[in-house]
Amino acid sequence: MRKTMLLVTATLVFLTYNLDNIYARKTPVPCYFQVKCLCIHETINSDLIIDCSRKNLSNVPDFPRNSYSIDLQHNGIQFINGEKFRNLTHLTMLDLSFNAIAGFNRSSFEGMKKLVVLKLNNNPLRFKGTSIPVDTFKPLSGLKHLGIKNIIPPIDRSKYYNIPDESLSDLKMLETVEVDILKADPFGQVYKSLIYLHTINMGKCSFYEIAVTTFRFVPYLKNLDIDISCTIRFLRNFHYGLSRLKSLSLHKLGTKYMIGGFSLIVCELMQTPIEILSFRNSFTEKTEDLSPIWNTIRHCLYNSRIGMIRITENNFAGNISKLEEPPYSLRFLNLSNNKLERFAMKLNRIRILILSDNFLGGFLHSNKYMITNKSMLEHVDLSRNIIYKLNVGLFHGQPNLKQIILGRNGLREVAFDLSQSPNLRFLDLSNNLITSLNERTMAMFENIAKISNLTIDMYNNPLSCNCGTLPFLIWMTKTRVRLLHIRHYRCVLDDGSEVTLNALKEIIYKQQKDCVSYSDILIGSTISLFIVIVLLLSALVYKYRWKLRYMFYLAKSKHYSYKASNEDGIDYSYHSFISYSDNDRSFVIKDCITNLENDGEFKLCVHQRDFLPGQDITVNITNAIHESKKNHLYNY
Repeated sequence: MRKTMLLVTATLVFLTYNLDNIYARKTPVPCYFQVKCLCIHETINSDLIIDCSRKNLSNVPDFPRNSYSIDLQHNGIQFINGEKFRNLTHLTMLDLSFNAIAGFNRSSFEGMKKLVVLKLNNNPLRFKGTSIPVDTFKPLSGLKHLGIKNIIPPIDRSKYYNIPDESLSDLKMLETVEVDILKADPFGQVYKSLIYLHTINMGKCSFYEIAVTTFRFVPYLKNLDIDISCTIRFLRNFHYGLSRLKSLSLHKLGTKYMIGGFSLIVCELMQTPIEILSFRNSFTEKTEDLSPIWNTIRHCLYNSRIGMIRITENNFAGNISKLEEPPYSLRFLNLSNNKLERFAMKLNRIRILILSDNFLGGFLHSNKYMITNKSMLEHVDLSRNIIYKLNVGLFHGQPNLKQIILGRNGLREVAFDLSQSPNLRFLDLSNNLITSLNERTMAMFENIAKISNLTIDMYNNPLSCNCGTLPFLIWMTKTRVRLLHIRHYRCVLDDGSEVTLNALKEIIYKQQKDCVSYSDILIGSTISLFIVIVLLLSALVYKYRWKLRYMFYLAKSKHYSYKASNEDGIDYSYHSFISYSDNDRSFVIKDCITNLENDGEFKLCVHQRDFLPGQDITVNITNAIHESKKNHLYNY
């Protein structure tokens, strides 16, 4: 368990500090001895890392003495001449996988005492007869990793042999071997002398049983990787032969190949010191439900030492029922590339959660991947999940978060809240659709950066450089947040052109000038428009002044008329206003005034007598109307 915790911690350190080296790696250049190959001067003493893979080579080039690592994968090399490697005394890694090599001679690896890794996978090697002498690998006294699996079989299957055990007898320092399983008892007595051998990667086989005695001559076996596409049977009590097993990886098996049952395999692992369990591309025959698989693992290994589980490259696109709480000791969970559309689990003690390459975007828009209110999560990877928007509180209750990976999604803004993750050190927002950050988000990042050394990667986002995003551009120059590889960022100007931010201050200066000019134009245009509108309204008022005045007095008269008809005790100046034409003048003066004023004690308003001189006729009329209790109109 302690080693698993160290592995988890080392993984966190790698994830934190190796990100900085992505762009810092040296650029390969064509090799002077073979222009098809690429070389890197990696070490201080100019040791060469050489990449000659996929270069259509039929012969091994003449490599220089300071060659440190050579990659010759995917070529057409058929034979290894010992003279080619004799003087490469500094060579530590040689990869000849995916070639057409059928054999070697005794001098093929002469002089390569410092070679640590040799990979010969996926070649048509013939281990029967004189094609490959038994002592071929004898010069490789320092070899620790030998890859010799997935051998291309001959047309005549009867000549299809595995590597003889005797060929490995001289590799006393061997720690890892990759080998096909082509006989009933593949790990013979020779393996007993390989006291440092702790890892076996099993390649091709036709039918194989893993029993109690399978690894009896590999007593120090800790890591078993079954990378095969064949029928395999796990016999009951197989765990007795794996008393030191720490890691088991099953690749491309499928449930139909696991004769004996999935639960039998997992539950027997409880009897081993298993710490790492991997199922890669193992549940793909149909759309599977993750729940029964996961719940079986949880049930069988809850009280085990299991610290790391990888279930990747499977088909869990269907509905998922309840996922039970992880095993108590589990700290690392990788469920990437499983076509998951939903995921929610108690994550009390898990520190690293990898959910990349799934379809969780729709689910995480309004849900959380964590059922519990608090967790010990330090690293979460949600990259490549078709995420356009996240639940605002997705990262709440996770105060220990140090890394959040959200790269290669469709995020247009940072709308989620990180205020409850003060220890955040790295946030990957690369390869999204973000154009800028708003004031709230920038303030949130600043607060986190006061506590931790926050680094943010926004590489390959369509950032905008305009007046609206000017505060964001200025923030990038002043923030205490470290913006990873900011010189590689690209920004889209208003005219549609793109610029890199390697001269950000100059871009800001230009934008400020353009924005000031734009502001002046905008203010001037606004004032001018206001003046034009005022003048236009003034002209309209002047043109229709009489009509407007009439409408005003008409409204006013209606108002007073309404009050006069509904209120008692109002003191009017006149009993009646008499409006008449000149034709009725005699009638009004002789009859109305005589009969009504003189005899009837009524006071009348007559324009010839009572209108005020100098006032507009309309004013006099409206005043007369308002000051009279009644109005009479004569028009004979």
